Amino acid sequence: MAQQKNSGSASLRNAVESSGKQSGRRAVASLILAFGAAIGCVFLVIRYLDTHSIGGAKPTVPVVVASVDLPLGTALTKEDIQVVPWPQEAAPDGAFATEADLIDRVIVAKIFKGEPITKNRVAVAGAGTGLAAVLPEGYLAVSVRVDDVVGVAGFVHPGDSVDVIVTMQPNTGEPVVSKFILYNIKVLAVGKQIERIEGSKASRPVSATVATLMVKPEEAERLALSAAKGQLLLALRSSLDQEVIETKGIIPSVLLSGVQRQAPRKPKPAEPIVKPDTVEIMRGDSFEQRTFRDR
Repeated sequence: MAQQKNSGSASLRNAVESSGKQSGRRAVASLILAFGAAIGCVFLVIRYLDTHSIGGAKPTVPVVVASVDLPLGTALTKEDIQVVPWPQEAAPDGAFATEADLIDRVIVAKIFKGEPITKNRVAVAGAGTGLAAVLPEGYLAVSVRVDDVVGVAGFVHPGDSVDVIVTMQPNTGEPVVSKFILYNIKVLAVGKQIERIEGSKASRPVSATVATLMVKPEEAERLALSAAKGQLLLALRSSLDQEVIETKGIIPSVLLSGVQRQAPRKPKPAEPIVKPDTVEIMRGDSFEQRTFRDR
Protein backbone atom coordinates (compact mmCIF):
# COMPACT_ATOMS: atom_id res chain seq x y z
CA MET A 1 0.00 0.00 0.00
CA ALA A 2 2.80 2.40 0.89
CA GLN A 3 4.57 1.51 -2.33
CA GLN A 4 1.44 2.37 -4.35
CA LYS A 5 1.20 5.78 -2.64
CA ASN A 6 4.86 6.52 -3.31
CA SER A 7 4.46 5.44 -6.92
CA GLY A 8 1.40 7.71 -7.37
CA SER A 9 3.18 10.68 -5.81
CA ALA A 10 6.17 10.21 -8.08
CA SER A 11 3.97 10.06 -11.18
CA LEU A 12 2.16 13.24 -10.17
CA ARG A 13 5.46 15.00 -9.46
CA ASN A 14 6.84 13.95 -12.84
CA ALA A 15 3.69 15.19 -14.61
CA VAL A 16 3.91 18.57 -12.88
CA GLU A 17 7.59 18.93 -13.71
CA SER A 18 6.93 17.98 -17.34
CA SER A 19 4.09 20.49 -17.60
CA GLY A 20 6.26 23.20 -16.07
CA LYS A 21 9.06 22.56 -18.52
CA GLN A 22 6.64 22.75 -21.50
CA SER A 23 5.16 26.02 -20.23
CA GLY A 24 8.65 27.47 -19.85
CA ARG A 25 9.56 26.47 -23.38
CA ARG A 26 6.39 28.13 -24.72
CA ALA A 27 7.15 31.31 -22.80
CA VAL A 28 10.71 31.43 -24.14
CA ALA A 29 9.46 30.82 -27.69
CA SER A 30 6.88 33.61 -27.32
CA LEU A 31 9.54 36.01 -26.07
CA ILE A 32 11.82 35.15 -28.99
CA LEU A 33 9.01 35.71 -31.50
CA ALA A 34 8.04 39.02 -29.90
CA PHE A 35 11.64 40.19 -29.89
CA GLY A 36 12.05 39.25 -33.55
CA ALA A 37 8.85 41.09 -34.50
CA ALA A 38 10.03 44.18 -32.63
CA ILE A 39 13.36 44.14 -34.45
CA GLY A 40 11.52 43.79 -37.78
CA CYS A 41 9.27 46.76 -37.00
CA VAL A 42 12.23 48.90 -36.02
CA PHE A 43 13.99 47.99 -39.28
CA LEU A 44 10.91 48.90 -41.35
CA VAL A 45 10.49 52.23 -39.54
CA ILE A 46 14.15 53.13 -40.08
CA ARG A 47 13.90 52.20 -43.76
CA TYR A 48 10.72 54.27 -44.19
CA LEU A 49 12.28 57.31 -42.51
CA ASP A 50 15.33 57.03 -44.74
CA THR A 51 13.12 57.00 -47.82
CA HIS A 52 10.52 59.58 -46.74
CA SER A 53 12.43 61.70 -44.29
CA ILE A 54 11.11 65.25 -44.09
CA GLY A 55 14.18 66.93 -42.78
CA GLY A 56 16.67 64.44 -44.08
CA ALA A 57 19.37 65.63 -46.41
CA LYS A 58 18.73 64.82 -50.09
CA PRO A 59 21.24 65.24 -52.88
CA THR A 60 20.75 68.54 -54.71
CA VAL A 61 22.21 70.28 -57.74
CA PRO A 62 22.45 74.01 -58.55
CA VAL A 63 19.74 75.23 -60.93
CA VAL A 64 19.22 78.75 -62.31
CA VAL A 65 15.65 80.03 -61.85
CA ALA A 66 13.89 83.31 -62.66
CA SER A 67 13.95 85.92 -59.89
CA VAL A 68 10.99 87.76 -61.47
CA ASP A 69 8.42 87.10 -64.18
CA LEU A 70 10.25 87.23 -67.51
CA PRO A 71 8.24 88.17 -70.63
CA LEU A 72 9.15 86.96 -74.09
CA GLY A 73 12.10 88.84 -75.60
CA THR A 74 13.77 89.72 -72.28
CA ALA A 75 17.56 89.95 -72.40
CA LEU A 76 18.65 88.37 -69.13
CA THR A 77 20.65 90.29 -66.54
CA LYS A 78 22.04 89.22 -63.18
CA GLU A 79 19.01 90.74 -61.43
CA ASP A 80 16.63 88.52 -63.43
CA ILE A 81 18.05 85.17 -62.30
CA GLN A 82 19.40 83.33 -59.25
CA VAL A 83 20.91 79.94 -58.45
CA VAL A 84 19.00 77.70 -56.03
CA PRO A 85 19.56 74.12 -54.80
CA TRP A 86 17.23 71.76 -56.63
CA PRO A 87 16.51 68.09 -55.81
CA GLN A 88 18.78 66.08 -58.07
CA GLU A 89 16.10 63.54 -58.94
CA ALA A 90 13.71 66.32 -60.05
CA ALA A 91 16.16 68.55 -61.93
CA PRO A 92 14.67 69.47 -65.35
CA ASP A 93 16.47 68.51 -68.53
CA GLY A 94 18.48 71.34 -70.06
CA ALA A 95 18.67 73.37 -66.85
CA PHE A 96 21.57 75.76 -66.29
CA ALA A 97 23.87 75.53 -63.28
CA THR A 98 25.56 78.95 -63.43
CA GLU A 99 24.34 82.49 -64.04
CA ALA A 100 27.22 83.26 -66.39
CA ASP A 101 25.77 80.90 -69.00
CA LEU A 102 22.60 83.01 -69.24
CA ILE A 103 23.70 86.63 -69.03
CA ASP A 104 22.56 88.55 -72.18
CA ARG A 105 20.66 85.53 -73.50
CA VAL A 106 17.13 86.31 -74.75
CA ILE A 107 13.96 84.60 -73.49
CA VAL A 108 11.92 82.99 -76.29
CA ALA A 109 8.95 82.01 -74.08
CA LYS A 110 7.47 83.61 -70.99
CA ILE A 111 8.98 82.31 -67.72
CA PHE A 112 7.39 82.84 -64.31
CA LYS A 113 9.19 83.70 -61.07
CA GLY A 114 10.85 80.66 -59.48
CA GLU A 115 10.65 78.60 -62.66
CA PRO A 116 13.84 76.88 -63.88
CA ILE A 117 15.33 78.32 -67.07
CA THR A 118 16.06 75.60 -69.62
CA LYS A 119 17.87 75.59 -72.96
CA ASN A 120 14.69 75.39 -75.04
CA ARG A 121 13.41 78.64 -73.51
CA VAL A 122 16.32 80.90 -74.38
CA ALA A 123 17.86 81.92 -77.69
CA VAL A 124 21.22 80.50 -78.64
CA ALA A 125 24.27 82.40 -77.48
CA GLY A 126 25.25 85.17 -79.88
CA ALA A 127 21.78 85.47 -81.44
CA GLY A 128 21.64 89.13 -80.47
CA THR A 129 18.88 90.96 -78.66
CA GLY A 130 15.32 91.97 -79.36
CA LEU A 131 12.86 90.14 -81.58
CA ALA A 132 15.55 88.97 -83.98
CA ALA A 133 16.87 86.68 -81.27
CA VAL A 134 13.41 85.27 -80.61
CA LEU A 135 12.61 84.32 -84.22
CA PRO A 136 13.22 80.69 -85.15
CA GLU A 137 14.93 79.98 -88.43
CA GLY A 138 12.59 80.42 -91.40
CA TYR A 139 10.22 82.87 -89.69
CA LEU A 140 9.65 86.61 -90.00
CA ALA A 141 8.25 89.26 -87.68
CA VAL A 142 5.49 91.30 -89.35
CA SER A 143 3.70 94.19 -87.65
CA VAL A 144 0.09 95.17 -88.35
CA ARG A 145 -1.86 98.15 -87.07
CA VAL A 146 -4.81 97.20 -84.89
CA ASP A 147 -7.37 99.02 -82.76
CA ASP A 148 -9.15 97.96 -79.57
CA VAL A 149 -11.68 95.95 -81.57
CA VAL A 150 -9.15 94.29 -83.85
CA GLY A 151 -6.84 93.57 -80.91
CA VAL A 152 -9.54 91.82 -78.82
CA ALA A 153 -10.02 94.86 -76.58
CA GLY A 154 -6.43 94.77 -75.34
CA PHE A 155 -6.50 91.14 -74.21
CA VAL A 156 -3.88 90.03 -76.74
CA HIS A 157 -0.42 89.83 -75.16
CA PRO A 158 3.04 88.66 -76.27
CA GLY A 159 3.19 84.88 -76.31
CA ASP A 160 -0.51 84.45 -77.14
CA SER A 161 -1.70 82.69 -80.29
CA VAL A 162 -4.26 84.22 -82.64
CA ASP A 163 -6.14 83.50 -85.84
CA VAL A 164 -6.32 86.29 -88.43
CA ILE A 165 -9.58 87.17 -90.21
CA VAL A 166 -9.81 89.57 -93.16
CA THR A 167 -12.92 91.35 -94.44
CA MET A 168 -12.61 92.71 -97.97
CA GLN A 169 -14.27 93.11 -101.36
CA PRO A 170 -12.34 90.88 -103.79
CA ASN A 171 -13.34 92.78 -106.93
CA THR A 172 -15.54 95.71 -107.89
CA GLY A 173 -19.16 94.64 -107.97
CA GLU A 174 -18.55 91.49 -105.93
CA PRO A 175 -19.94 91.07 -102.40
CA VAL A 176 -17.81 91.72 -99.32
CA VAL A 177 -16.39 88.51 -97.83
CA SER A 178 -14.92 87.61 -94.43
CA LYS A 179 -12.53 84.67 -94.10
CA PHE A 180 -9.83 83.20 -91.89
CA ILE A 181 -6.47 83.57 -93.63
CA LEU A 182 -3.95 82.58 -90.91
CA TYR A 183 -4.21 80.13 -88.03
CA ASN A 184 -2.40 79.70 -84.71
CA ILE A 185 -0.05 82.65 -85.23
CA LYS A 186 2.22 83.58 -82.31
CA VAL A 187 2.16 87.18 -81.08
CA LEU A 188 5.67 88.48 -80.50
CA ALA A 189 4.88 91.97 -79.27
CA VAL A 190 2.03 94.40 -78.75
CA GLY A 191 2.91 98.06 -78.39
CA LYS A 192 1.98 101.65 -79.10
CA GLN A 193 3.26 103.91 -81.84
CA ILE A 194 2.55 107.56 -82.57
CA GLU A 195 0.86 108.37 -85.87
CA ARG A 196 -0.46 111.59 -87.36
CA ILE A 197 -3.92 111.99 -88.84
CA GLU A 198 -3.56 112.72 -92.54
CA GLY A 199 -5.56 115.75 -93.68
CA SER A 200 -6.18 117.02 -90.19
CA LYS A 201 -5.78 120.76 -89.77
CA ALA A 202 -4.10 120.36 -86.41
CA SER A 203 -2.19 117.29 -87.59
CA ARG A 204 -2.39 116.01 -84.05
CA PRO A 205 -0.60 112.77 -83.13
CA VAL A 206 -2.70 109.78 -82.12
CA SER A 207 -1.73 106.56 -80.39
CA ALA A 208 -2.11 103.39 -82.45
CA THR A 209 -1.61 99.80 -81.34
CA VAL A 210 0.72 97.62 -83.37
CA ALA A 211 0.77 93.84 -83.09
CA THR A 212 3.88 92.00 -84.27
CA LEU A 213 3.19 88.45 -85.46
CA MET A 214 5.59 85.58 -86.16
CA VAL A 215 4.86 84.20 -89.63
CA LYS A 216 6.44 82.28 -92.47
CA PRO A 217 7.30 84.15 -95.70
CA GLU A 218 4.16 83.05 -97.58
CA GLU A 219 2.04 83.98 -94.56
CA ALA A 220 3.69 87.40 -94.49
CA GLU A 221 2.57 87.97 -98.10
CA ARG A 222 -1.03 87.08 -97.31
CA LEU A 223 -0.97 89.29 -94.23
CA ALA A 224 0.45 92.28 -96.11
CA LEU A 225 -2.10 92.03 -98.95
CA SER A 226 -4.98 91.61 -96.54
CA ALA A 227 -3.90 94.65 -94.51
CA ALA A 228 -3.65 96.74 -97.69
CA LYS A 229 -6.95 95.68 -99.29
CA GLY A 230 -9.20 94.92 -96.34
CA GLN A 231 -9.73 95.09 -92.60
CA LEU A 232 -7.96 92.68 -90.25
CA LEU A 233 -9.35 91.11 -87.11
CA LEU A 234 -7.40 89.06 -84.55
CA ALA A 235 -9.18 86.13 -82.89
CA LEU A 236 -7.54 84.98 -79.63
CA ARG A 237 -6.98 81.22 -79.39
CA SER A 238 -6.89 79.01 -76.32
CA SER A 239 -3.39 77.88 -75.38
CA LEU A 240 -4.71 74.30 -75.43
CA ASP A 241 -6.33 74.53 -78.87
CA GLN A 242 -4.02 73.53 -81.71
CA GLU A 243 -6.68 72.40 -84.20
CA VAL A 244 -6.96 74.19 -87.55
CA ILE A 245 -10.43 74.27 -89.13
CA GLU A 246 -10.56 75.52 -92.71
CA THR A 247 -13.63 77.62 -93.56
CA LYS A 248 -15.12 78.74 -96.86
CA GLY A 249 -15.65 82.31 -95.74
CA ILE A 250 -18.98 84.11 -95.66
CA ILE A 251 -20.74 86.81 -97.68
CA PRO A 252 -23.72 88.99 -96.63
CA SER A 253 -26.31 87.00 -98.60
CA VAL A 254 -25.23 83.75 -96.91
CA LEU A 255 -25.07 85.45 -93.52
CA LEU A 256 -28.67 86.63 -93.87
CA SER A 257 -30.00 83.52 -95.60
CA GLY A 258 -31.89 82.46 -92.49
CA VAL A 259 -33.42 85.87 -91.82
CA GLN A 260 -37.13 86.19 -92.68
CA ARG A 261 -37.60 89.02 -95.11
CA GLN A 262 -40.78 91.03 -95.76
CA ALA A 263 -42.48 90.01 -98.98
CA PRO A 264 -42.41 92.76 -101.62
CA ARG A 265 -45.67 94.60 -102.16
CA LYS A 266 -47.64 93.68 -105.23
CA PRO A 267 -48.19 96.59 -107.62
CA LYS A 268 -51.73 97.94 -107.86
CA PRO A 269 -53.56 96.84 -110.99
CA ALA A 270 -53.73 99.52 -113.63
CA GLU A 271 -57.11 101.13 -114.14
CA PRO A 272 -58.77 100.05 -117.37
CA ILE A 273 -58.58 102.53 -120.20
CA VAL A 274 -62.07 103.51 -121.34
CA LYS A 275 -62.24 104.64 -124.93
CA PRO A 276 -64.51 107.65 -125.49
CA ASP A 277 -67.56 107.36 -127.72
CA THR A 278 -67.02 109.00 -131.11
CA VAL A 279 -69.80 110.17 -133.46
CA GLU A 280 -69.16 111.05 -137.12
CA ILE A 281 -71.35 113.79 -138.59
CA MET A 282 -71.63 114.37 -142.36
CA ARG A 283 -72.98 117.75 -143.53
CA GLY A 284 -72.81 118.07 -147.27
CA ASP A 285 -69.20 118.20 -148.17
CA SER A 286 -68.06 118.60 -144.56
CA PHE A 287 -67.08 115.84 -142.15
CA GLU A 288 -66.98 116.19 -138.37
CA GLN A 289 -66.20 113.90 -135.42
CA ARG A 290 -67.47 114.52 -131.95
CA THR A 291 -66.27 112.69 -128.83
CA PHE A 292 -68.48 112.11 -125.83
CA ARG A 293 -66.97 111.13 -122.40
CA ASP A 294 -68.83 109.77 -119.43
CA ARG A 295 -68.99 112.15 -116.52
